[in-house]
Amino acid sequence: MATDNSSTINGDIELGNMDSADYYSNLTNLVNKTYENNVNSTDTTSNNNAGDLELLLQRNRDFSFGPISKTTNNSTIQTADKNTNLWGFIQMVNKLVDTTMKDLNAKFIPDEGKQNVLEPIQPFDAPYITYKIKSRKPKGEIKARYRQEISDTSDGETRLGDIYGQKFECFVQFNFFAHGYNEVEELMDRFEDMMTTYTGYLKRNGVAELLFYEQLTDDDFNIFRQEISVRNLIYRVEIEKLTVIFKEKIKDIEIILNQKEA
Repeated sequence: MATDNSSTINGDIELGNMDSADYYSNLTNLVNKTYENNVNSTDTTSNNNAGDLELLLQRNRDFSFGPISKTTNNSTIQTADKNTNLWGFIQMVNKLVDTTMKDLNAKFIPDEGKQNVLEPIQPFDAPYITYKIKSRKPKGEIKARYRQEISDTSDGETRLGDIYGQKFECFVQFNFFAHGYNEVEELMDRFEDMMTTYTGYLKRNGVAELLFYEQLTDDDFNIFRQEISVRNLIYRVEIEKLTVIFKEKIKDIEIILNQKEA
């Protein structure tokens, strides 16, 4: 007898024999919804949502999917469903930490390098995660290159435009702060598990690649180590920045500039 693996998440999202596009679309909606509930609510509803999210990813950890292909001018271009930049990646990490690590009361600080809430001589009420950008460099493309032509129709008018893209290789360091070594090790281990588990979600939302790079001891945080436990991890993140340029808009701006020069 066949087993029905379909289920419902909080009566909103029904899971089952869905394709990869539907699956990750539902996952994205669930992450965003759970994050909003966690921010706006302190009752058990947000914890239930986080549990649902963990269940969804655990049941589908080995679910494989490929990039979406778009064909233009007899060429095939591999793209994700969405476009994101490095800040978009950081925002997604912020949402995931808030959603999946709520039981640790962990807090992610999305303001790069901000540690004034972690004065070494001042007590803090929860473990913290901060980040800093080690580097962001072009990968194989020194400038944005043409990707494809698109058309946009609004108000009965069609505009033609070009998409330009440039790939970047980024190294992002995440820093973990807690009162003791057991607590900080658990925090770091959970973060690693989270990044592995939700790699598919991040890729579906525009991250081209996400790889663990190294663990290190950053001497910049020695002053903190006198009072609290600190750990540091570095991830390699690849993103593709896409820019849409509409031809009509360029012509309109050129006309305005020529009129001003006349």
